[in-house]
Amino acid sequence: MRRELLTKEELMSHLHENGIEHFSEVENAFVEGDGNISMVPYDK
Repeated sequence: MRRELLTKEELMSHLHENGIEHFSEVENAFVEGDGNISMVPYDK
């Protein structure tokens, strides 16, 4: 997160916008070139 200058609060906001409530639900997260965050949730 530091390399991308992204705070924990900003990341949590993006997670919530995508219906994810907690970090433990995300397998991987990527910051795209345009600044958007792509997330790969764990299979349920």
